[in-house]
Amino acid sequence: MDNTLSDVKGNFEDDINDRDRESDSGMTIQYGYEQGGYLFTDVRNTGSIALPLKDNDTRTLSVYMDGRPNNDWEYLSDRDVLGQDATVTINTSRPFPGQGNSTDVEIRGAYGTESSIICYNDGSNSC
Repeated sequence: MDNTLSDVKGNFEDDINDRDRESDSGMTIQYGYEQGGYLFTDVRNTGSIALPLKDNDTRTLSVYMDGRPNNDWEYLSDRDVLGQDATVTINTSRPFPGQGNSTDVEIRGAYGTESSIICYNDGSNSC
């Protein structure tokens, strides 16, 4: 009986910790821009806790382009953690949209964080 109560208490505490992390975390894609013909994005940690970027050399962010997973992207940083109010640049490894066209970019991270932009090329090199 004591083991069962201990397990229930542990699971309850884990659930509360998960909810706290979700409510304390946040990220936003600040903007997208063209560099070398590719679409880059700057992602800022807007939460009050650090966000992991890697776990044992495995990326913890997922990038979606026009609703489809994109596995060819890369960080332009060797950090494992994105601190509070810090920014990381991501090369989506996809071409910047042609003039008059757009690309939807969605990034999902730890603790249920996510952000998206519609990168519309109006003739400038940013969106």
